[in-house]
Amino acid sequence: MKQYLVLVLWMAFAATGFSEPMPVKISSFAKGELVCSTLQPGTTATVERAISPTGPWVRIWIGLADSNGVVKAAALVAPGTQAFYRVFGFGRDDSPSAPANGRTATGLDYAATNGAVAITGYSVGDAAVAIPSVINGLPVTSVGSRAFYGSGLTSVTIPDSVTSIGNEAFSNCANLTSVTIPDSVTSIGQHAFSDCSGLTSVTIPDSVTSLGQRAFYNCSGLTSVTIGNGVTSIGGAAFSSCASLTSITIPNGVTSLGSSAFSDCTGLTNATIGNGVVFIGDFVFLRCTGLTSVVIGNGVTGIAASAFAGCYNLAAAYFKGNAPRFDSARLFAENDYLIVYCLAGTTGWDQMFGGRLTTLWSP
Repeated sequence: MKQYLVLVLWMAFAATGFSEPMPVKISSFAKGELVCSTLQPGTTATVERAISPTGPWVRIWIGLADSNGVVKAAALVAPGTQAFYRVFGFGRDDSPSAPANGRTATGLDYAATNGAVAITGYSVGDAAVAIPSVINGLPVTSVGSRAFYGSGLTSVTIPDSVTSIGNEAFSNCANLTSVTIPDSVTSIGQHAFSDCSGLTSVTIPDSVTSLGQRAFYNCSGLTSVTIGNGVTSIGGAAFSSCASLTSITIPNGVTSLGSSAFSDCTGLTNATIGNGVVFIGDFVFLRCTGLTSVVIGNGVTGIAASAFAGCYNLAAAYFKGNAPRFDSARLFAENDYLIVYCLAGTTGWDQMFGGRLTTLWSP
């Protein structure tokens, strides 16, 4: 007989009426037994599933629940951990673990490994999808590479158990119009949302630290992007060819801007580069023909000669810091009407910068 242990537990705490019991090993509980915990009185929780991988010991995934019993988060409780719940019932067979992979009723393919689940594929056509936070009692922690590639997906909600979105996870989903990225995600892979032409807006939460190369490449319908304060690296061509994007603010936390990060964003009219960026590299704003103004943070010390190539309508460049070095006297050679603005008290400025007249900026 295989051993699954499926439990329904209810928090037995109340503000009064219980004294702290002696620790009880989770391996030995029975129906009606109390298992002690150091959680505060009044806390509620639910158990999705408990699995017995080796002998009598159990590992229990518990989810902190709201007043309606909706699971909000999950945490692993190891053998012998103190908890204070009352056991109402359980069932057994002799399986050593939950199924390693399979497909949900909503058409999501998944694979389980090392106590966590990755979404690996999608078998349904046009649909709005809410990815579950738990499958077979294990937390869903990633959306795997090419999981939804080229599907008819129309919208997706990603749960706050997910920490990573893999390469090409949603690439070429032309019908995708809405995506909710939770503040648990720390990385978004290469081409993760590339060629999602129906996507109109995206908010990258503060938890994300890196955006992979071409993460949102050629999202031609994208009009609004909010980049979280936790992002430190924007990969090469991450937002290239997002022709409908009109404005971008790069937060102060970003230190690395990849080559061509915003190239061919022809609808872009203004850009603000945060104080964390040190170097504006090759082709970052290449052929942004609608760009009329750019604010450059005080951390920038260098600009590649090709950074603003083809930005024929750039009329104002506002520098918050000292004059940066640049690779060529032709830095702004194509920007016939450009005026360079600098702040009083900053250094290194001459009458001309990059072949264009400089003047004092009074923001």
